[in-house]
Amino acid sequence: MIKLAVSLALTTLLFSVQGFAQADDYAKRSKEIANEIWSDKDPIFALKDAPAEYKNESAVILSKKYTLEASARSKFKMGILTMAVNKEIIYRYCLRERVKIQDKSALDDFSEISYEKFSKRSTGAMLIKMRDKSATYIGTRVIKKDGSVKETMLEEAVSVKDEKNIKENKLAIPDLQIGDVLDFFIQTEAQLELTPLDPIEFLLASDYPILNYAIHGNVSKKYAIEYKNVNNAPDFKISKDEDNDIVFSLEKKNLSKITATQWYSGYRQLPYVKLHIFLPGNGSRFKKGEISKGLTEAEIFDDIKADFSYFNLVLLNQKVTSYETPKYQIKEYLKKKKDGPALNDLQKTALIYQFLHFNTYLRVWSDEPIVVGMERNTYAANNKYFAYTLSLLLKDFDIDNELVVVSGRYSPELKDFLTTDEPKYLVHTLTGGSLFLADNGILSGFGIIPGDIEGEPGVTLQYGDSKSRNARAKDIAQGKIKIPVSSATANLRLEKLQVKMDPGASQTIEISRQVRSTGLYKKGDQISLLYFEDYYDEVRKSLNKQPFWDEWEDTKKNRAFIDEYKTALIKVKSSSKDNFLAELKNNYDKAPKELKSFAVDSLGVLPGPGAMQYSCVLTMDDFLKKAGNNFIFEVGKLIGTQTRVTDQERTRTVDIYMPFARTLAHNITINIPAGYTVEGIESLQKDVSNESGYFKSKATLQGDKLYIDVSKQYSHNFDPAANWSKILTFVDAANDFTNTKVLLRKK
Repeated sequence: MIKLAVSLALTTLLFSVQGFAQADDYAKRSKEIANEIWSDKDPIFALKDAPAEYKNESAVILSKKYTLEASARSKFKMGILTMAVNKEIIYRYCLRERVKIQDKSALDDFSEISYEKFSKRSTGAMLIKMRDKSATYIGTRVIKKDGSVKETMLEEAVSVKDEKNIKENKLAIPDLQIGDVLDFFIQTEAQLELTPLDPIEFLLASDYPILNYAIHGNVSKKYAIEYKNVNNAPDFKISKDEDNDIVFSLEKKNLSKITATQWYSGYRQLPYVKLHIFLPGNGSRFKKGEISKGLTEAEIFDDIKADFSYFNLVLLNQKVTSYETPKYQIKEYLKKKKDGPALNDLQKTALIYQFLHFNTYLRVWSDEPIVVGMERNTYAANNKYFAYTLSLLLKDFDIDNELVVVSGRYSPELKDFLTTDEPKYLVHTLTGGSLFLADNGILSGFGIIPGDIEGEPGVTLQYGDSKSRNARAKDIAQGKIKIPVSSATANLRLEKLQVKMDPGASQTIEISRQVRSTGLYKKGDQISLLYFEDYYDEVRKSLNKQPFWDEWEDTKKNRAFIDEYKTALIKVKSSSKDNFLAELKNNYDKAPKELKSFAVDSLGVLPGPGAMQYSCVLTMDDFLKKAGNNFIFEVGKLIGTQTRVTDQERTRTVDIYMPFARTLAHNITINIPAGYTVEGIESLQKDVSNESGYFKSKATLQGDKLYIDVSKQYSHNFDPAANWSKILTFVDAANDFTNTKVLLRKK
C-alpha cells in the first residue's frame, strides 16, 4: 500500500477551524491538476517497460519525480484595537511515479493509496485570525499490456477518517494486474499563515530499482534555501529565473534497490538530500534569496550554546515559590524528609529526574484531552528542553553534570543536521557516579540509555557556574564523549514456561507463561501492556503525591472532569485481555485457543534494576499431532516465531545496526503425561556460537519432566557487513529449532 508520508508539518497539527472547501471546488481543482500532470511531456513518463536485466525484480520504478513550488504574499489583518501584516506561504508539493508491476508482492504494495485529503488549523486574538489549510489530490492511470489506459476516478476513494478539521481517504486501484504499469501522482497544496515549512528529505533509493529520478523546484526570491546532500547523493543544479526566483533540480538514473530491509540505518547508509525552504526573519543567519549548504557543525553548536544559555537565564528567573515548578516541589519533598536519613547523590539525582519526568508526562491538567489508552504510552516530549531543565535542576541541587548532544544511530550524523532541533539531548552526571539520563518518552527508564544512541560519539556542554545571572554562551565549555553500550546480558527477555497436556483426552496443551524483561527490553513490553493509571499511581506514590482527583475536588468543574476521567480509566481497562491476546498472537504467530488468566506482576517503571514482568495461562492447539497410538509434539514452537532472513537478503554489503545487544531466553518445563515416554530429546541439543552471538539449547529428562533451556544472543549493537554470515548461522539455527519435534510414545 502506498501511503503519503510527506505532508510536512501539516499531518501533526491540531486543527480547530470549521468546515472545508466545497466538494465541487475540490473536484474541479482535482481535474485541473490531473489534466496538467497527464499532459506533461517529460520523456521519463513515456516509458512502458523495463530493460531485460530487471525481469526478475518484483517491480521497477520507471520514473519518479518530485516538483516543489513556494511563494509568499503579505496579508493585512485587522482586529479590535490592533492590526497586523503577516506572511502567507503558498506551497505546492507533487510526487509523480510510474511503476512496472512484475509480481504479486508488488501488486499488493501498489494496490491502494492512502492520503490526507484536507486539514486545517487556526488561531486568533483580538479578532485577528490566522489559518493553515491544505488539500491533497491524487490521480492514477493503469497502462495495460495492450496499450490501453484506465484512469481511476477520485470519486471512488473511501473515507477512513472524517473529523471536524481533518479528513483522510484511501483509494483502491481496480483492475491493476501483474504486467501493468501504474502511473500515479500525489499533490499537496497548502496556504500557511501559522506554520513554517519543515525540512524535507528526498531518499535516492527504494525497495525497487529506479530507472529515472528527478527533483525540480521553483521558489520565490523571498525565501532562503539550505540543503545538504549526504552519503554521496548528487548535488542540486541551482540557478535564478527571469524574476530572480530560485530554480533547482537534481536528476539521477539507474538507482539500485535497497538490499537490506532490517537492521540497517538509512541515514548512514543510503544517499539522500535534506532541503529546508524558509522565510528568513530578523536576526537570521540567512538572507532572502540565499542558497546555502546549511550550518557547519561548529555553527550548530554555537546556536545550541546560545539557546542553552538563554534557557538558563529564563529558568533562573523563574519564581521558585511557584508550586508548578519541579524545583519548588523537590525542595518541599526534601523538607518533609529532613528528619529521615539524608539522600546520597545517586538517590537525589533519581528524585530530581523523577519529579521532572512526572511534571513533563504524568501531571493531569483539566484543560487537556483525556487520553488514558495505549496511545499515551508512546508520548514523547521535546527531549532538548527536558535535558536543559534537568541539567540546570541538578546543578541547583549540587549535582555536577554536563549536557550531551548526540545523533541517534538511525538519524543523520551531527555534521549532517540542519537545525538544533534534530540531535538528541541528554545529561551526564559527574557527581554521584557517571549516569546518562535521557528523556525517551513517557516510559523512559532512569539511567537507561536509549538503544539508538549507544556507542555514538557525542559533544558535551558544561557551565562553570549555571547559577550566575550573567551566564552566557561563552561560559559553556565544549568537549567530547562516547556514549556507553549496554551488554547483551543487561538487556534480557526471559520466558518461563510450564507445559501440561493430556493427549488421551485432548490435543490441546496448557502453558503457564511468565515473561521478565530488563534493560532496553522493558520499554517494548511496557508499551504493549501497561496503562497510564498503572504507572501514574506507582510513580506518584514514590514521590508522595496525591492523586489528582483528591487534589482537585474543590470546584464543580473539576469534579465533573474527575468523574469523566475515572469513567475513561475504567472503560479502557476492559481491553486488557485484548492486549495480552495481541502479544501472544505476535509471539506465536497465532492466537491462543483460550486465555485463562493474565496479569502484570511488576511495572519496572521506578529507578533501580526492577524488571517488567507479566504472566498468563493459555491453551494452544496444533502443537500435538496424533500418530497411531502416539503423538508428535512440536516442541520447537514453544519459543515462538523467530527472526527470518529472506533469500534476497542473505547476501549483504551494508553494515548491521541492531536496536541493541540483547539476550532472549526460555526456561521450559514440560510435564510428560502419565502413560507416555518421550523420544528424540537428542534433537533438542544445539550450540551455534561465534563472536556475533549464539543460539543454544539443552534438554534433560528427569523423571516425568523434560527441562529445556534455550537462549539466543545478539552480542553487539553493531556488526560490520563482514559478520553477516556469522549472524545468519545462529539466526538460522533458531529458526530450525522451531521445527523440532519429539515423540510421545504410548507405553
